[in-house]
Amino acid sequence: MNDNMIMLSEFERQIDELLLLSSKGYDFNEIVNLINYQKDCWQLCRFDLKNRGNTFNRVNIFENPNNLHIRFPSWFKDDYGQGCHIEGSDKKLNLKVQCVNKGTLKIYLRGVDYRDVDNIRYPVYVNFTTFKINDNLIFQENKLIYHDQPYEFEIVSDDKDMFEIYLEFKTIFDYYPFFLNYFNNVKDMDELNEEYVLFKKQVKFIRFLEHFDEINESSLEMYDFMNKSNEVSLCENEENLLSYDSFLNHYAIHLYYFELKNHIDQLNERIEFLENKLNDYETN
Repeated sequence: MNDNMIMLSEFERQIDELLLLSSKGYDFNEIVNLINYQKDCWQLCRFDLKNRGNTFNRVNIFENPNNLHIRFPSWFKDDYGQGCHIEGSDKKLNLKVQCVNKGTLKIYLRGVDYRDVDNIRYPVYVNFTTFKINDNLIFQENKLIYHDQPYEFEIVSDDKDMFEIYLEFKTIFDYYPFFLNYFNNVKDMDELNEEYVLFKKQVKFIRFLEHFDEINESSLEMYDFMNKSNEVSLCENEENLLSYDSFLNHYAIHLYYFELKNHIDQLNERIEFLENKLNDYETN
C-alpha cells in the first residue's frame, strides 16, 4: 500500500467512527464539531525540539516567518532541559533557533496528538519530503510518520549555537484536496448522512482508480475530474459526484470492450489461418 493509500484508509476510518457517534447519544452539532476538529488536525504537521543537557537547557526562537504555533509545555521539562512543541500548516516551514547551554539538539518530526472521544490516540499521518538544517540536507524523500512513530534526528550543540530548520511536508489534502469540502455546509443529521454516503463513494472511487492505475491516462483524467470538485461547492458538485456509479459502469464497459476486442482479434486471426489452409488445400 502506498503512502497516500495509508493516509486515506486511516482518514476514512476516523470519519466512520465519528459518524457512529450518533448511536452513542452525540447530537448533530457535536459530531460536526468533532469532524471539523479532525480535519484541522490532518492539515498540520508537528515537530518537537529539545536541547538535552541539564535542567537549564532550552532553545530560544529567533525567527518564525511561518507564524508557527510554539509552546514550551510543562510536560516537556525534566532534568535534561525544557522542550519545545511546534505545529504549523504551511507546507514549507522555516524556523531559526538558538541553543541555551551545551547539549544535544534533538528534533522529532511527527504528526499531531489527535484523540477520539474516549481519549484514544489515532494516527494523523504526515508525509515529510524535505528536511534541512543550516542548508545541510538531512533527507529529500518521502517519510510517512505520525505521532507515535516520529522521525528522530540529533546534532551536538554548544551554548548560543544557531540552527535554521527547513521542512517541507504533505498532508492527505495535498493528495485529495476535495475532502476539505466535505461536511462544511450540512444543516442537519439527514444532510450529514447524505454527505457521508457521497464521501464513501468518493473513497471507493479513489481505490478503484488506484487498482487500475496502470491505465495511466484514464487515472489521470479522472483524478483531474475529482480535483475540480475543490473549485466549486459540494452543493454545486453533488451531481458530478453522484455520477460515480455511471462512470463506474461506463469504465467497466470500456474494459470489457477491450477484452472482447482481444477475443475477436484472436478469433479473426484463427479464421484467417483456417482460410489460408483451405486455400492451400484447394490449390493443391
